[in-house]
Amino acid sequence: MSRGRLLAATLVVGMGVTLSTLTASIVFVSLPSLAEAFAVELATVQWAVMAYFIGVSSLHLSVGRIADLFGRRRVYQLGLVIFIVASLLSGLSPSAGFLIAARVLQAVGASIIQANGPAIMTYVYPPEERGRALGYFGVFGAIGFFTGPIAGGLILSFADWPWVFYALIPVAGAALIAGAFVLPPIPAVKGGRFDRPGAILIAFIFAPTVYALNTGFDAGWTAPLVLLAIVVAATSVVLFIIRERATLHPLVDLKLFEVIDFRTAVIISLIGYISIDSVNLLMPFFMQRVMATSPATVGLVLASIPVVTGLTGVLSGYLSDRIGSGIPRSIGLLVLAGGLASFALLDPSSSILQVLIGMVLVGLGRGFFVTPNTSVMMGSLPRERLGLAGGFVAASRTFGRACGQALWGGIFGMVVASITGLAVSESPVEALLSGYRVAFIAAAGVALLATAISITRGAARGV
Repeated sequence: MSRGRLLAATLVVGMGVTLSTLTASIVFVSLPSLAEAFAVELATVQWAVMAYFIGVSSLHLSVGRIADLFGRRRVYQLGLVIFIVASLLSGLSPSAGFLIAARVLQAVGASIIQANGPAIMTYVYPPEERGRALGYFGVFGAIGFFTGPIAGGLILSFADWPWVFYALIPVAGAALIAGAFVLPPIPAVKGGRFDRPGAILIAFIFAPTVYALNTGFDAGWTAPLVLLAIVVAATSVVLFIIRERATLHPLVDLKLFEVIDFRTAVIISLIGYISIDSVNLLMPFFMQRVMATSPATVGLVLASIPVVTGLTGVLSGYLSDRIGSGIPRSIGLLVLAGGLASFALLDPSSSILQVLIGMVLVGLGRGFFVTPNTSVMMGSLPRERLGLAGGFVAASRTFGRACGQALWGGIFGMVVASITGLAVSESPVEALLSGYRVAFIAAAGVALLATAISITRGAARGV
């Protein structure tokens, strides 16, 4: 493939990936407005985010495998079509419940885009440029996270919340048209079959797990629905393992986890993203309700994370090509933990500069951890498994973020309720501060756990 065609394909993949991350970050800054518009609590409107991440993470492995079997370009284009329809329905939502359902459909399109993006990039670039190519992929994802908070803040300053979703449609349409001309035909894997029971069981693992994490802190871990969710998730895990070992065409070849580099990268990605999402969920509320910051300013401040991530993503990819992934990945996770811990020191008198310092640290940590870790995941499997590898890249990220949403929201609400006995919206600032501090200290601890795994399992192997 010529360099010009390669650049064009990179831009088209980048447009789709940017959309899939933008639609997540643009909603974060919109949560207070959505809660007010639908007259619901944070715990309810939060499902507009969690439903998206549950849907995306539940489907990543399935759509990655489907793309291997039916062709990545065709499936990637289908994802853009679904995304356009779902964005329109999201903007037309008459209720919180309708919006949540539309976001699930939007997740279907986004999961196809995200799972196939790394696979397409890895296929079209030569092996010696894999780290750099995935660095570009990370930059486009960072652009989405960067533009999302800014766009969301600006849109909400001049228009109603539906335009947060309508604004996505023209970009998705442009990517769809361009993709028909510039994406290369990538051969499908011959002789395989799609594991439908395995795909269904994946959904019954992910969705109940997130529900239990979100609800257990408030309703109690012995509440009937919480116990039911735990039982369903645990049973589905057992049935999934039995199914994948028995079928000739498994959705996930469990032998892949015998590859230590791959297994370690998946675990680190999952844990790392669980810790990161504490910022995306809690800081918009902290800045608006505790610091009395405007939505537009909140968007600009949150955008500093993906800006720094984008600036460092290509550099970390270059380093991983030269010195291995272990060192930059471990350093990134350690810096991430420091940034999260800094948020626990904030109070109503804190300045925007103090918040920005923490955001920059989180962005640096993310930039140096994500690209090398992705390179390990994509490079540790054979080329005929690139779609599945891309599915794991995306699934570990989105499932981690969904679990993070549920975990940090649940911890925050539990701490506040234990102090006041009131809903978050009715609690005084002092109680809110306690909830934020406990959540961010715990998030920093999770990032340190990922750091320890990277050092002991990854750096020692030089990956």
